[in-house]
Amino acid sequence: MAVKKVLLVEDDPQIRGLVNLLLTHDEIAVTESCDGAETLEHLARETFDVILLDIMMPVLDGFEVLRRIRAERLNANTPVVVLTSRSQDADILKGYALGATLYITKPFEPEDLVGQVHQLLGLI
Repeated sequence: MAVKKVLLVEDDPQIRGLVNLLLTHDEIAVTESCDGAETLEHLARETFDVILLDIMMPVLDGFEVLRRIRAERLNANTPVVVLTSRSQDADILKGYALGATLYITKPFEPEDLVGQVHQLLGLI
C-alpha cells in the first residue's frame, strides 16, 4: 500500500506535535506547516491526500488558505479537515461554504480525529 500524505497546518507547536504523533505511522507521512503562506508553498509543490487546517494563524488565516486551495487545480479536490477553536455557527458555516470536508472544533477527542482522517484516507 502506498504511503498516504497528510499536510498538517497548525501554528501551535504543542497541538501540531500531538496531531503529528497521533497520525504518523507506517501508512501516513505527515508534513507540517505553521502558517498560511508556508502552507501555500507546500501546496504549490506537491499534492496531499488530506489537509488538516487551522483557522487562526499568522500571515494568512485558514479561511483564506481554504479559499485558495479550492480555487487552484493541484489540490482543489483534496479533503480538507478544518481543526480549530472557532466554534461559532457563523465560522462553521463559512468553513463549509468555502469547501471544508469536515469541521472539527478544539478541544477534540484524539480517537475521533484519527478515525475521521483514516476514513478520509481509505485506511478503514
